[in-house]
Parts: sequence; structure tokens; C-alpha cells
Amino acid sequence: MAYLRSRPDVAPESVGLWGDSFSPANPDHLITDETPLWEVGPQVEQEAEPLGGLLALLGGLYEKGVRTVAVQGGLASFLSIVDDSFAYVPQDVVVPGILEAGDVAEMASALAPHPLLLQGLVDGRDRIVSLAELRSQLAPVYESYRSQSSTALSIQAGKNAAHFADWFLKHFSGGADAVGTLRSASGTQ
Repeated sequence: MAYLRSRPDVAPESVGLWGDSFSPANPDHLITDETPLWEVGPQVEQEAEPLGGLLALLGGLYEKGVRTVAVQGGLASFLSIVDDSFAYVPQDVVVPGILEAGDVAEMASALAPHPLLLQGLVDGRDRIVSLAELRSQLAPVYESYRSQSSTALSIQAGKNAAHFADWFLKHFSGGADAVGTLRSASGTQ
């Protein structure tokens, strides 16, 4: 962010943060828990890669000029890492003492009124969290955005790359017309 602020071609008050995970999620019911990517059982367990989402949330929280934050495949909560004896998250996302300050819901709720997209969030076992569970775990986020525009907050259970990109462009660029202009300029219809 310090580097971006130093560039003359970047408006430092208009930054959007996009945190994404390209790791596939594990199925809801794992047949055998074991070391990630260890192919002993009938299924291969995948390890989550929520670092991009964590950095986007923290960047939105601590950096001035962040206009919008979008997270796909991030952790729904740090507490979910200790819910089970098996966890499929890399050590680089474990922040010592984070739960003393707050969980993902508290970080995300502090971003209001800025547009926020949370999509395809996973638990500590790298499983997609259902929308009903997200409503419960992210109740502080819904509460903090209650008085905001109905489009400022979007929380979705599944991953949808096209929706993710469209939402980000729409909220970062200033509306649907900007999305159409960007698509036309890139040759995409």
C-alpha cells in the first residue's frame, strides 16, 4: 500500500482489495482425516489458502483509502480452526492472539460502510460454510451493514468467480456502467 501511494498513476484514496483462494474446498463429510495431500484414504484432503482474504480484510481495516474489499475462499472464523482435532489451514494464517482482539466477523464489521463481499468462506477443515452458518457466525457484520445500502454487503456460501469479479468491478468502479465500459475496453462481451 505504501508503494501504491507513491505512484503518480494511482489515486491513493481509491484502492480496492481482492483476496482470493485458488485451493479447492473439501467435501462436507471427509471419509478419513489425515495429513493434507496425503493420499492414503479414499479422499485427498485439501488445505485451505485463506491468506489472500485475511490480507484483504486486514488491509481494509488498517489502510486509509481502501474503497472496497472482496474475499473469496477466506476463513469464516479463526475459531473454526480449533473446532476439530484436524485442521487444514497453513500456519501462515494463524495470527497469535487474534481471538483476543476479535474474529473474522469483528474485522469485517469494522469495514462498514465500505462495500464488502464475502464469498465461498471455509472453515478450519477447508469446507464451504453454509449460508445459514454464515448468518450465525457473521451476525456482527450483518448488524453493522444494516443501515447501509442493500448492495454494500454481499455474503454468499458458494464460489462463483464471474459474480466475484463483476461485484468487485461494480463497487470499485462506481456502478454497472463502469463494468460495461471496462468489459468493452477489454474486448469481452
